[in-house]
Amino acid sequence: ALAKRESYGFFYDVDREDWEMAKTIIQHRQADNHAKLSSHYNQRNYPLYYQDNWEPDFSCFFEERFGDNQDDAQFWVCDPHRIPLLSKVRKTSQGEPDPCLIYSIATVGNHGFERSLEFLNEFEGNCQIHVFDARSQDQIHFDDHDKLSHINFHYNWTIRGSHEESSKGSHTLDEIVKNLGHQGRTI
Repeated sequence: ALAKRESYGFFYDVDREDWEMAKTIIQHRQADNHAKLSSHYNQRNYPLYYQDNWEPDFSCFFEERFGDNQDDAQFWVCDPHRIPLLSKVRKTSQGEPDPCLIYSIATVGNHGFERSLEFLNEFEGNCQIHVFDARSQDQIHFDDHDKLSHINFHYNWTIRGSHEESSKGSHTLDEIVKNLGHQGRTI
Protein backbone atom coordinates (compact mmCIF):
# COMPACT_ATOMS: atom_id res chain seq x y z
CA ALA A 1 0.00 0.00 0.00
CA LEU A 2 1.14 3.53 -0.78
CA ALA A 3 0.61 4.95 2.73
CA LYS A 4 2.60 2.13 4.29
CA ARG A 5 5.49 2.65 1.88
CA GLU A 6 5.56 6.45 2.12
CA SER A 7 5.24 6.49 5.94
CA TYR A 8 7.95 3.88 6.49
CA GLY A 9 5.32 1.43 7.71
CA PHE A 10 3.67 3.70 10.29
CA PHE A 11 0.35 4.05 8.44
CA TYR A 12 0.05 0.42 7.39
CA ASP A 13 -3.77 0.44 7.26
CA VAL A 14 -4.64 3.71 5.47
CA ASP A 15 -6.14 3.22 2.02
CA ARG A 16 -4.74 4.94 -1.06
CA GLU A 17 -7.64 7.39 -1.51
CA ASP A 18 -7.40 8.72 2.06
CA TRP A 19 -3.60 8.95 1.82
CA GLU A 20 -3.76 10.92 -1.45
CA MET A 21 -6.33 13.29 0.10
CA ALA A 22 -4.03 13.91 3.09
CA LYS A 23 -1.14 14.71 0.74
CA THR A 24 -3.33 17.16 -1.22
CA ILE A 25 -4.35 18.95 2.00
CA ILE A 26 -0.69 19.25 2.98
CA GLN A 27 0.19 20.88 -0.35
CA HIS A 28 -2.62 23.43 0.02
CA ARG A 29 -1.77 24.30 3.64
CA GLN A 30 1.90 24.80 2.93
CA ALA A 31 1.05 27.77 0.73
CA ASP A 32 -0.43 29.52 3.81
CA ASN A 33 2.51 28.79 6.10
CA HIS A 34 4.98 31.29 4.77
CA ALA A 35 3.74 34.72 5.81
CA LYS A 36 6.54 37.11 6.64
CA LEU A 37 7.07 38.20 10.23
CA SER A 38 5.75 41.77 10.14
CA SER A 39 5.82 44.51 12.76
CA HIS A 40 2.34 43.35 13.81
CA TYR A 41 4.04 40.31 15.37
CA ASN A 42 6.50 41.56 17.94
CA GLN A 43 8.35 39.48 20.53
CA ARG A 44 5.42 39.43 22.92
CA ASN A 45 2.96 38.02 20.45
CA TYR A 46 5.14 35.66 18.43
CA PRO A 47 2.84 32.76 19.42
CA LEU A 48 0.11 34.65 17.57
CA TYR A 49 2.32 34.62 14.45
CA TYR A 50 2.54 30.83 14.55
CA GLN A 51 -1.15 30.50 15.34
CA ASP A 52 -2.04 32.72 12.37
CA ASN A 53 0.50 31.37 9.89
CA TRP A 54 1.52 27.82 10.64
CA GLU A 55 -1.32 25.38 10.40
CA PRO A 56 -0.62 21.69 10.96
CA ASP A 57 0.40 20.00 7.73
CA PHE A 58 -0.93 16.63 8.72
CA SER A 59 -3.52 15.34 11.15
CA CYS A 60 -3.46 11.81 12.44
CA PHE A 61 -6.63 9.82 12.94
CA PHE A 62 -5.96 9.22 16.63
CA GLU A 63 -3.53 11.94 17.74
CA GLU A 64 -3.24 12.39 21.48
CA ARG A 65 -1.70 15.01 23.74
CA PHE A 66 0.75 13.82 26.40
CA GLY A 67 2.27 15.57 29.39
CA ASP A 68 1.15 17.32 32.53
CA ASN A 69 -1.69 19.82 32.32
CA GLN A 70 0.02 22.24 34.70
CA ASP A 71 3.26 22.67 32.72
CA ASP A 72 4.47 23.47 29.24
CA ALA A 73 5.67 19.93 28.50
CA GLN A 74 2.63 18.85 26.53
CA PHE A 75 3.10 17.46 23.06
CA TRP A 76 0.89 15.90 20.44
CA VAL A 77 1.77 12.34 19.46
CA CYS A 78 0.51 10.92 16.19
CA ASP A 79 -1.50 7.70 16.64
CA PRO A 80 0.40 6.58 19.75
CA HIS A 81 -1.26 3.15 19.74
CA ARG A 82 0.78 2.33 16.62
CA ILE A 83 4.15 2.77 18.35
CA PRO A 84 4.15 -0.39 20.51
CA LEU A 85 2.34 -2.41 17.83
CA LEU A 86 4.98 -1.62 15.23
CA SER A 87 7.77 -2.09 17.77
CA LYS A 88 6.73 -5.73 18.13
CA VAL A 89 7.20 -6.46 14.41
CA ARG A 90 9.91 -3.99 13.39
CA LYS A 91 13.46 -5.21 12.80
CA THR A 92 16.80 -3.37 12.80
CA SER A 93 18.93 -3.19 9.68
CA GLN A 94 20.68 -6.32 11.02
CA GLY A 95 17.37 -8.21 11.31
CA GLU A 96 17.22 -8.01 15.12
CA PRO A 97 14.05 -6.97 17.04
CA ASP A 98 13.70 -3.17 17.17
CA PRO A 99 11.68 -2.25 20.28
CA CYS A 100 10.32 1.23 20.83
CA LEU A 101 13.07 3.83 21.37
CA ILE A 102 12.25 7.41 22.41
CA TYR A 103 14.72 10.30 22.76
CA SER A 104 13.56 13.35 24.70
CA ILE A 105 15.94 16.29 24.44
CA ALA A 106 16.26 19.46 26.53
CA THR A 107 13.72 18.63 29.20
CA VAL A 108 15.19 21.08 31.77
CA GLY A 109 13.89 18.94 34.60
CA ASN A 110 10.29 18.84 33.41
CA HIS A 111 9.43 15.18 32.86
CA GLY A 112 5.64 15.23 32.58
CA PHE A 113 5.74 14.21 28.93
CA GLU A 114 8.10 11.29 29.52
CA ARG A 115 6.15 10.16 32.58
CA SER A 116 2.95 10.08 30.54
CA LEU A 117 4.55 7.80 27.94
CA GLU A 118 4.56 4.90 30.40
CA PHE A 119 1.28 3.85 28.80
CA LEU A 120 3.30 2.55 25.83
CA ASN A 121 4.53 -0.34 27.95
CA GLU A 122 0.93 -1.20 28.87
CA PHE A 123 0.39 -2.32 25.26
CA GLU A 124 2.95 -5.11 25.73
CA GLY A 125 5.51 -2.69 24.42
CA ASN A 126 9.09 -2.58 25.46
CA CYS A 127 9.76 1.12 25.07
CA GLN A 128 13.08 2.57 26.10
CA ILE A 129 12.91 6.27 26.99
CA HIS A 130 16.13 8.31 27.08
CA VAL A 131 16.08 11.84 28.46
CA PHE A 132 18.94 14.24 27.68
CA ASP A 133 19.28 17.11 30.12
CA ALA A 134 21.94 19.82 29.91
CA ARG A 135 21.99 20.25 33.66
CA SER A 136 23.98 18.13 36.08
CA GLN A 137 22.21 15.56 38.22
CA ASP A 138 22.72 17.57 41.41
CA GLN A 139 20.77 20.48 39.87
CA ILE A 140 17.66 18.36 39.44
CA HIS A 141 15.16 17.81 42.23
CA PHE A 142 12.82 14.88 41.75
CA ASP A 143 9.54 14.87 43.60
CA ASP A 144 8.50 11.65 41.93
CA HIS A 145 11.72 9.73 41.28
CA ASP A 146 9.95 6.36 41.65
CA LYS A 147 7.58 7.27 38.83
CA LEU A 148 10.61 7.88 36.58
CA SER A 149 12.47 4.63 37.23
CA HIS A 150 11.70 3.35 33.70
CA ILE A 151 13.47 6.36 32.14
CA ASN A 152 17.18 6.47 31.25
CA PHE A 153 18.58 9.88 32.19
CA HIS A 154 21.68 11.40 30.60
CA TYR A 155 22.84 14.50 32.47
CA ASN A 156 25.21 17.15 31.13
CA TRP A 157 24.20 16.19 27.59
CA THR A 158 22.99 18.63 24.97
CA ILE A 159 22.38 18.16 21.29
CA ARG A 160 24.10 20.25 18.66
CA GLY A 161 23.93 20.41 14.92
CA SER A 162 26.61 18.61 12.93
CA HIS A 163 27.85 21.98 11.65
CA GLU A 164 28.18 23.46 15.17
CA GLU A 165 31.41 23.49 17.11
CA SER A 166 31.83 20.75 19.68
CA SER A 167 31.82 21.67 23.36
CA LYS A 168 31.80 19.72 26.60
CA GLY A 169 28.61 17.68 26.87
CA SER A 170 27.34 18.57 23.39
CA HIS A 171 26.76 15.80 20.89
CA THR A 172 25.27 15.43 17.44
CA LEU A 173 22.37 13.02 17.06
CA ASP A 174 24.69 10.61 15.24
CA GLU A 175 27.14 10.74 18.17
CA ILE A 176 24.37 10.08 20.68
CA VAL A 177 23.10 7.10 18.69
CA LYS A 178 26.63 5.68 18.45
CA ASN A 179 27.49 6.35 22.13
CA LEU A 180 24.34 4.52 23.27
CA GLY A 181 24.77 1.63 20.84
CA HIS A 182 21.53 2.41 19.02
CA GLN A 183 22.88 2.19 15.46
CA GLY A 184 20.32 0.67 13.10
CA ARG A 185 17.45 1.35 15.54
CA THR A 186 14.33 3.40 14.80
CA ILE A 187 13.99 6.43 17.09
